[in-house]
Amino acid sequence: MHLLIYQERSDINAIVHTHSIYATSFAVVGKDIPPISGEGAALGGTIACAKYEAGGTRELGAAALEKLESRDAVLLRNHGVLAVGPSLKRAYFGANFVENTARLFILGSIIGTPVPLPEDVVQNTRQEFQHSYFQAKKKD
Repeated sequence: MHLLIYQERSDINAIVHTHSIYATSFAVVGKDIPPISGEGAALGGTIACAKYEAGGTRELGAAALEKLESRDAVLLRNHGVLAVGPSLKRAYFGANFVENTARLFILGSIIGTPVPLPEDVVQNTRQEFQHSYFQAKKKD
């Protein structure tokens, strides 16, 4: 899976794969995570859930790539989270952002109905994170 993603996406130099509890909860029910916070928006919008494929297979990589598109993370059905980036630090941030957004959505759902951010806000937030937050953290 990792090798296929590296081969197909020249902008990706690092992958972080997790089985974080809140985000994997979305994966086991096959539900996408909408962008309800700045962290979710920074990843490029809705974190889509790829179709189920067996772990460690090229098919799983292809399913992940199909849903990843230009985003920085994808859910792997009945498995976990895949976050990508130009550096290990960025992929790590992405994995954390997915988990935080999933946790916010689940906890927010207990109180009411989480409202996704509008597409223009998602795009503006993503650009801001790309140009300021990640650049400022580059030296770390």
